[in-house]
Amino acid sequence: MNRIYQGRVTKVEILNGKNADGQPQELPNWQSALWQHHELFQDAVNYYTLALAAMAGGLRPADDKARENEIKRLNDELDSLAQHAKKAKEGQEVKDRINRLVRENAIWQWREQVRKAWEEGVERGAQRFEWKRETLARMLKKLDPSFDALKAGFDACCDVVLKLSNACPAQCVEALLYLLELAGGRTDLSPLVESKLPWLCNPSSADLTDDATKSKRRRAAQEAARCLTNADSGEFASLAKEFDPALLVTKWKLVKGEAARKGLREAFELAVKRQEDAKTGKVSGSSAKLASHKDVFEKCLATLPDDFAVNVAAGKHQREYRFAAVLRAVFAGQDNLEKGSAEVAALRAAAIESFRLSTKNLAGKDVELA
Repeated sequence: MNRIYQGRVTKVEILNGKNADGQPQELPNWQSALWQHHELFQDAVNYYTLALAAMAGGLRPADDKARENEIKRLNDELDSLAQHAKKAKEGQEVKDRINRLVRENAIWQWREQVRKAWEEGVERGAQRFEWKRETLARMLKKLDPSFDALKAGFDACCDVVLKLSNACPAQCVEALLYLLELAGGRTDLSPLVESKLPWLCNPSSADLTDDATKSKRRRAAQEAARCLTNADSGEFASLAKEFDPALLVTKWKLVKGEAARKGLREAFELAVKRQEDAKTGKVSGSSAKLASHKDVFEKCLATLPDDFAVNVAAGKHQREYRFAAVLRAVFAGQDNLEKGSAEVAALRAAAIESFRLSTKNLAGKDVELA
């Protein structure tokens, strides 16, 4: 294990587990369970380290001294511009080029350190730890069933880890440089990991690589919400049937049939939970309450055909998502429910009102494009 811990673990307790006397319950054989947890964590670190190193593959220099020589040449050019009092713009362009080369060189040197760790292991004091590859090999085999990471070299593994990516080497480099630019001198990278890596790694956000594009998606959600808010009764049903809840999530997945029903059911339960919360439920009027309509909502889900498909959240999402998903389910299934049913009409009214309240700010305030 290539990790350093402060302190020593002496006991592991079961989460929310209590003994008969109400005391925390110790996890049986906790030493083994803790070690397995650490190994899993290290496997994930190793996989993402390999992936980031693979993204740097496009920075391979023509020779070992190529960037160093180019940096020296540009520094000489910068000195010459200063001596001849050339325009500041030209000098800034040279400085930017030098800064870019320095960053590229630093990333490439880091990649070579990863290669060395892969091939020779990592030294910790007087010990040398090998890079464990068993789990990594299983993960890479899913990308290429014929590939054996236990026998392959570092460069071959880098090629396989990017096998499903449509990005060219230059695009991978730009993405990596952008991540490092965002990281800057931060000591706590957890916010960056949470906000940016999903956009980089999840196929559903392949076209959403920066804050500008993210804000455009939010703008699209706003326009869709406004269309529903301003629609007359004749237009509303058709718009609600086609409303895409994925506009209100960062990551999503397309599901059909029973998986679609399950995802919409989860959204309904989250919506009810929010409405019943003492703090967040204050904005919901009685006409918007969904809890009493659970049975009718289940009937609605049951009428959805097996080929019905919908995008559901695959991670964190905006609060409006759950109400948008409920609205989509109600109007997608309403045609198969009993016509003129009072309970169906009540569910539909509650779905409309809860959606309207949840998207009130979104629909009423312009989203600024980054």
